[in-house]
Amino acid sequence: MPRIGPKGGSVKNNLQMPRDMPKRIEVFDNLSVRSLRIGLRHSAVITSGGSLWTFGNGNWGVLGHGNENDVRFDKPKQVEAFVKAGVKIVDVAMGEYHTIALDENGCVWTWGYAGKKGMFNWMYT
Repeated sequence: MPRIGPKGGSVKNNLQMPRDMPKRIEVFDNLSVRSLRIGLRHSAVITSGGSLWTFGNGNWGVLGHGNENDVRFDKPKQVEAFVKAGVKIVDVAMGEYHTIALDENGCVWTWGYAGKKGMFNWMYT
Protein backbone atom coordinates (compact mmCIF):
# COMPACT_ATOMS: atom_id res chain seq x y z
CA MET A 1 0.00 0.00 0.00
CA PRO A 2 1.26 3.54 -0.73
CA ARG A 3 2.28 5.53 2.32
CA ILE A 4 1.93 9.20 3.08
CA GLY A 5 4.55 10.31 5.59
CA PRO A 6 4.38 13.26 8.00
CA LYS A 7 6.36 16.49 7.64
CA GLY A 8 10.10 16.67 8.02
CA GLY A 9 10.72 13.31 6.38
CA SER A 10 9.76 11.44 9.53
CA VAL A 11 7.99 8.14 9.00
CA LYS A 12 6.68 7.54 12.53
CA ASN A 13 3.02 7.76 11.48
CA ASN A 14 2.16 6.44 8.05
CA LEU A 15 -1.29 6.55 6.53
CA GLN A 16 -2.08 3.55 4.40
CA MET A 17 -4.74 3.60 1.72
CA PRO A 18 -6.00 0.67 -0.32
CA ARG A 19 -4.39 0.19 -3.70
CA ASP A 20 -5.92 -1.31 -6.83
CA MET A 21 -9.29 -2.04 -5.21
CA PRO A 22 -11.89 0.60 -4.17
CA LYS A 23 -12.93 0.62 -0.52
CA ARG A 24 -16.20 2.18 0.66
CA ILE A 25 -15.93 4.75 3.46
CA GLU A 26 -18.87 3.61 5.55
CA VAL A 27 -19.14 6.72 7.73
CA PHE A 28 -20.70 8.49 4.72
CA ASP A 29 -23.37 5.83 4.09
CA ASN A 30 -26.00 7.74 6.09
CA LEU A 31 -24.89 11.25 5.12
CA SER A 32 -25.85 13.01 1.92
CA VAL A 33 -22.45 13.79 0.38
CA ARG A 34 -22.50 16.91 -1.80
CA SER A 35 -18.88 17.24 -2.86
CA LEU A 36 -15.43 15.67 -2.55
CA ARG A 37 -12.10 17.48 -2.65
CA ILE A 38 -8.61 16.04 -2.81
CA GLY A 39 -5.40 17.71 -1.71
CA LEU A 40 -1.82 16.53 -1.91
CA ARG A 41 -1.84 15.08 1.62
CA HIS A 42 -5.41 15.47 2.83
CA SER A 43 -8.97 15.23 1.56
CA ALA A 44 -12.36 16.72 2.43
CA VAL A 45 -16.03 15.86 2.06
CA ILE A 46 -18.93 18.31 2.33
CA THR A 47 -22.43 17.01 3.05
CA SER A 48 -25.63 18.56 1.72
CA GLY A 49 -26.24 19.81 5.27
CA GLY A 50 -23.02 21.83 5.15
CA SER A 51 -20.85 19.73 7.44
CA LEU A 52 -17.17 19.41 6.56
CA TRP A 53 -15.28 16.15 7.11
CA THR A 54 -11.51 15.83 6.64
CA PHE A 55 -8.94 13.06 6.68
CA GLY A 56 -5.32 12.43 5.76
CA ASN A 57 -2.07 13.95 6.96
CA GLY A 58 -2.74 16.48 9.73
CA ASN A 59 0.61 18.27 9.63
CA TRP A 60 0.45 22.03 10.13
CA GLY A 61 -3.16 21.68 11.31
CA VAL A 62 -4.52 21.38 7.76
CA LEU A 63 -7.42 19.13 8.82
CA GLY A 64 -8.99 21.79 11.06
CA HIS A 65 -9.24 19.69 14.22
CA GLY A 66 -7.08 21.93 16.41
CA ASN A 67 -4.05 19.65 16.29
CA GLU A 68 -1.58 18.08 13.86
CA ASN A 69 -2.87 14.52 14.23
CA ASP A 70 -3.38 12.35 11.16
CA VAL A 71 -6.89 11.02 10.48
CA ARG A 72 -7.31 7.67 8.73
CA PHE A 73 -9.13 7.69 5.39
CA ASP A 74 -11.65 5.12 6.65
CA LYS A 75 -12.45 7.18 9.77
CA PRO A 76 -12.89 10.78 8.57
CA LYS A 77 -13.55 13.37 11.26
CA GLN A 78 -16.06 16.22 11.18
CA VAL A 79 -14.57 19.69 11.63
CA GLU A 80 -16.22 20.54 14.95
CA ALA A 81 -15.36 24.26 14.91
CA PHE A 82 -18.01 24.81 12.23
CA VAL A 83 -20.61 22.74 14.09
CA LYS A 84 -20.05 24.77 17.28
CA ALA A 85 -20.30 28.05 15.35
CA GLY A 86 -23.40 26.95 13.41
CA VAL A 87 -21.54 27.47 10.13
CA LYS A 88 -22.43 25.53 6.98
CA ILE A 89 -19.68 24.96 4.44
CA VAL A 90 -20.46 24.99 0.70
CA ASP A 91 -16.97 24.62 -0.81
CA VAL A 92 -13.43 23.78 0.25
CA ALA A 93 -9.98 23.69 -1.36
CA MET A 94 -6.74 22.25 -0.10
CA GLY A 95 -3.24 23.49 -0.71
CA GLU A 96 -0.17 21.54 0.25
CA TYR A 97 0.09 23.29 3.64
CA HIS A 98 -3.34 24.84 4.26
CA THR A 99 -7.07 24.51 3.73
CA ILE A 100 -9.60 27.17 2.75
CA ALA A 101 -13.39 26.94 3.01
CA LEU A 102 -16.36 29.00 1.87
CA ASP A 103 -19.48 29.12 4.03
CA GLU A 104 -23.08 29.63 2.92
CA ASN A 105 -22.90 33.36 3.75
CA GLY A 106 -19.88 33.95 1.51
CA CYS A 107 -17.37 34.10 4.39
CA VAL A 108 -13.95 32.60 3.77
CA TRP A 109 -12.20 30.50 6.43
CA THR A 110 -8.61 29.26 6.31
CA TRP A 111 -6.27 27.23 8.50
CA GLY A 112 -3.01 25.31 8.35
CA TYR A 113 0.56 26.49 7.89
CA ALA A 114 0.89 29.97 9.34
CA GLY A 115 4.39 30.91 8.21
CA LYS A 116 6.74 29.75 10.95
CA LYS A 117 9.84 31.91 11.04
CA GLY A 118 12.62 30.59 8.84
CA MET A 119 10.44 28.19 6.85
CA PHE A 120 9.22 29.00 3.36
CA ASN A 121 9.83 32.74 3.87
CA TRP A 122 11.04 32.97 0.26
CA MET A 123 7.43 32.33 -0.81
CA TYR A 124 6.29 35.62 0.70
CA THR A 125 9.09 37.98 -0.34
